[in-house]
Amino acid sequence: MEKVLDYIRESRAELKKVTWPTRQQMWYSTIVVIVVTFMVSAYLGLVDLLLTGVFSKSSDSLDQIWLSSLDCNLEVKGAAALF
Repeated sequence: MEKVLDYIRESRAELKKVTWPTRQQMWYSTIVVIVVTFMVSAYLGLVDLLLTGVFSKSSDSLDQIWLSSLDCNLEVKGAAALF
């Protein structure tokens, strides 16, 4: 139990040595964090929008290719069943 009390005393002593930021410094830091958060979210939203457009177009063309090959395979199998 003595070790725990020593730890608490030493922690309090170390916290007294800390130079805490002023209210103005905290305000500026908060503003910086909010602005950077909005900038990063706007950037990621734009990248997401662009990639969604690119992949949806390529996905549509791949779907058309796949469906046309599927139609050809069905026609070939249907014709083979006639023989």
